[in-house]
Amino acid sequence: MTASLAAVEIGPQTDRIAAEVFNRFPAVDVAHAFEEVAAAASSSMRAARALTALCRFLSFASEAELSPDRLEALRTAASENGFSRAQALLAAPRERPEADFEAPYDPEISQLSLGHQKSLARRADPDRMARLAAQGDARVIRELLLNPRLTESLVVRIAARRPIRGEVLMEICRSAKWGVRTEVRLAVAMNPFSPPGLTLRLLPQLAVSNLRKIAASEQMAGEVRAAARILADRHSETASPRIQETVWVIETADTDEPDEN
Repeated sequence: MTASLAAVEIGPQTDRIAAEVFNRFPAVDVAHAFEEVAAAASSSMRAARALTALCRFLSFASEAELSPDRLEALRTAASENGFSRAQALLAAPRERPEADFEAPYDPEISQLSLGHQKSLARRADPDRMARLAAQGDARVIRELLLNPRLTESLVVRIAARRPIRGEVLMEICRSAKWGVRTEVRLAVAMNPFSPPGLTLRLLPQLAVSNLRKIAASEQMAGEVRAAARILADRHSETASPRIQETVWVIETADTDEPDEN
């Protein structure tokens, strides 16, 4: 599993691999493997990439790709076997209502129709990109993320805005180019306006110092704080032999599959 997910660019292809991982094997084996990948992510680049891909899939999978019944089976397996990292990542947090957001008036941007804003976002200069982002429309942000002149520093600034619509942060993390950047993920995870379900999937990719900040922040959702505390406490622990064996089995099954290319 780790090898398969780490070998390709994170995006639609890793989504397909992750879907197979989550649906093909017994729930208990998937929970074991998920625990091992999360445990190894802080010291292994391959595991970190695999974890990013798995969490991306968890965040954006449709019910057709990962059914509620299957997800509940994975949660039960993680809970019954004491896999605290997997349990935290698979948790079903209560989504908080969107915070009140009023877009600032911009003499130029505010006068444009949605279609014109989306068109401008794909070709805007840095100044206009920042002003378009300030309007907080996820449909415009989706186009903005495709602008070849967009920089990581601006994406981080957008992700750190407060208040901000949760759907904007979802669009940023859904981006195959920007959602995998360390500083971008950190900005989203540290933002209390981020949807709790999204933040949970980002937690294991953070440094312990940031996990402890989130765990101590009263602005964050209770489930997020609890998960951050668990992950911080488990950060230095090593995986059990049983989990390591589960990962080996899944990797072997992947390598036995015929190459589609």
